[in-house]
Amino acid sequence: MAPTDRDGAAVLPSSALADFVRRQAFLEFSPADVAELQALHDLLGDVAPGFVDAFYDHLARFDEIAPLIASPGVLDRLKLTQRAYFDSLTAGPYDASYLQRRLAIGMAHARVGLAPAWYLGAYSHYLVDLLPPMVERLGTDPARFVPALQALMKVVLLDIGLAIDSYIAHRDQQIARLQDYVNVFTGMPFGTLVLSGDLKVLYANRALGELIGTTATALQGLALGEVVDLRPLQPLLARMGEGRPVRESTTLRVLDRPSEVALPVGLTLSMLPDSSGLPGQRLLLVVEDLRLQARLETDLLNAQAVAAIGSWHVDLRSGQTQWSDEAYRLYGREPGGPVNYEAFLEAVHPEDREEVDSAWRAALAGRPFRIEHRVVRPDGTVRWVESRGKLQRGHDGRVVKAFGTVYDITERRQASERIQRLAFQDTLTGLPNRTLALDRLQQALAQAERDHHGVALLYVDLDHFKEINDTQGHLIGDQVLADVASRLNAVVRQRDTLARLGGDEFVLLGPSDAASASQVAERLLEAVEQPVLVNGVRFTVGMSIGIALYPEDGRTAEDLLKHADTAMYRAKAAGGGTMRFYHAGMSEGLQRRMLLATRLKSALHARQLSLHFQPQFDLSTGALCGAEALARWHDPEAGWIAPSEFIPVAETRGLIDELGDWALSEAARQVRAWDDAGLVFPGRVAVNVSARQMTDEGFVARAVQLVHAHGITPQRIELEVTESSMMQDPKKAEEQARALVAAGFVLSIDDFGTGYSSLAALKRLPVSKLKIDMSFVRDMLDEPEDHTIVHTIISMARALRLRTLAEGVEHDAQADVLQALGCDQVQGWYRGRAVPGDVFATQWLTD
Repeated sequence: MAPTDRDGAAVLPSSALADFVRRQAFLEFSPADVAELQALHDLLGDVAPGFVDAFYDHLARFDEIAPLIASPGVLDRLKLTQRAYFDSLTAGPYDASYLQRRLAIGMAHARVGLAPAWYLGAYSHYLVDLLPPMVERLGTDPARFVPALQALMKVVLLDIGLAIDSYIAHRDQQIARLQDYVNVFTGMPFGTLVLSGDLKVLYANRALGELIGTTATALQGLALGEVVDLRPLQPLLARMGEGRPVRESTTLRVLDRPSEVALPVGLTLSMLPDSSGLPGQRLLLVVEDLRLQARLETDLLNAQAVAAIGSWHVDLRSGQTQWSDEAYRLYGREPGGPVNYEAFLEAVHPEDREEVDSAWRAALAGRPFRIEHRVVRPDGTVRWVESRGKLQRGHDGRVVKAFGTVYDITERRQASERIQRLAFQDTLTGLPNRTLALDRLQQALAQAERDHHGVALLYVDLDHFKEINDTQGHLIGDQVLADVASRLNAVVRQRDTLARLGGDEFVLLGPSDAASASQVAERLLEAVEQPVLVNGVRFTVGMSIGIALYPEDGRTAEDLLKHADTAMYRAKAAGGGTMRFYHAGMSEGLQRRMLLATRLKSALHARQLSLHFQPQFDLSTGALCGAEALARWHDPEAGWIAPSEFIPVAETRGLIDELGDWALSEAARQVRAWDDAGLVFPGRVAVNVSARQMTDEGFVARAVQLVHAHGITPQRIELEVTESSMMQDPKKAEEQARALVAAGFVLSIDDFGTGYSSLAALKRLPVSKLKIDMSFVRDMLDEPEDHTIVHTIISMARALRLRTLAEGVEHDAQADVLQALGCDQVQGWYRGRAVPGDVFATQWLTD
């Protein structure tokens, strides 16, 4: 009888606890794994009840188990115990009390004769049911998923080992207590054979017969070699001479089976004690069915395949290297082929091998091993992977083992490169964009200040380009822009930076003085002397260039850009096709903008501005689904003034809040007018919101008041904000956005793709729609890169559960491609232009 404590529980011998600690060490079950399991326990606390219910429903379908759980009371107690059991699997702590509980539960299962397959089946269901919520809640990022999965597999294998120990201990107890081994072995859940010294079958239990597909009686008296292949047994027989039971995991080939099936088994061979009372030597062979364990290993491999994560293991003492099947696939090698460090380096892209080798040697010296590199597969395809590893050292401090993972990050790298291009490259011309140009200008000015040399900035604007857009459409205009950009780029020096600021405006940074700036400007003007040919039509493109010098004309990037812009307008005023250097008197050229600011303020008060409405359509049904409100200004003296001219004036002169409030109020008034006329307007009216409004503390309350004043609710209005406005002060913008949505407004991101927004910030914003900028839509049928960008934006929107609307759709072919890509809505000339509210009602609304 085992000793007990004051509560009556069995006291574990110190050897059992020491063995438990050694097992944890052998499995490399560390405090880090405990922390991973506790975090996983907190994350998946709601999974266990559903798993336990599903598992017992599964058990009830088997005749062997159903009678044991037929009673509702018994079933409820079993479920409660099972939930507590698997709850503690991840909750811990993994101490003596944990070991004691696990051994007691395993012994209870052995005593009632429950076969290990049923016991281990619970683990199989647990892992299979747990992997999907793990992927869902942790994601497939190997930095989170792999450590959690490794820790889970370690503790599962630790528990399985304890369970098997309980079965073996129970078996040994029965053998020691009972002399009649037939009575002992009959109810044992493991396959059991009693053999004579010459390996004849003296006894086989029912479990063994079921395992190899026959009856126990049919085996009695046969030579074991007539039933199974004896070769896996030879090493055990040789080692049994040491006097202790010997164990080994192997495969057992049953000779009379079709195709000579080989079963994964665990063999334990020992000599029966003399107390059996039988003459001659008696051997006890216990055969454990490891097919379920093999299935668990398969589940692990499947989990790696789902997450596209391969694993590898290196034993530096023996030089043996192992790859998982997924690692073979990632490296493009046939599974099972010989692998070593040289084979690994051979798979690495030649340009990355030195860096990878250096990282590995640094890891051997004690640094973490983590590196992104390219892999060249035998078929020539190149993939990006991330390799991580952990090294284990022996008592002498030398590395003895290494293990790690390899993860395919090709899509992540491609997405990152696309984002970088969106951030720093103009998609139409391939030139640096405004963001990159300003960054290089800042760097050039800092270098010039240190080295005491000059910098010249050339501001380039095409003459009368708007006429091409207005008469030929933006598609032709963009082709003209691309051709001009190519010509300009061909004549600039390699060390200079030519960038597109937007529209038909470019800057060139590089010359260091007035003379070299003048020479570069002459080359640029000469580059566009010949007409541009597009679709057989010749377009004469002029160019005006303004030049500002550092430090004479300004010491900051802002001043140089402003003064070069001023000089450019002076060149235009001189008839275009020429250059002008900035001088202080040119600032008087700002008078027009100041005059526009004054007249705009008066126009707002005199209600000389109006809203036009451009229809928006659902791609799947073709039905009208909303409209965008666009501000228009007709000045009594100057005529129509383009929004591209008066909106920047409003922004710089502090009128943008007043203009924005007017647009929101006017849009609400028009919606109410349509309602009063009995017209049905589906969807919402979209109104643009400026960056200043998104940082204005009083805007939310004012917006609600403006729409309520016309008797409509905020739900009828969609507010459009630009990426750049949301990124100026992300925290404040997020607060404002959430307040607007709470008030009932719907938010969308306008001109998406032209700015640079953090995807993490975008994910936090309560927006409902992304509007794809027309600059991508117009060229998507001819430019693969634009098509890819549009596809990427739509896919990203879907992942974030956002709707998408494409702007600037001019013909049916674009709409068809957008619908195939999954875009939800469109607006553009192909269905309807922006028109006044009464015209819009006549064309699109019904009563």
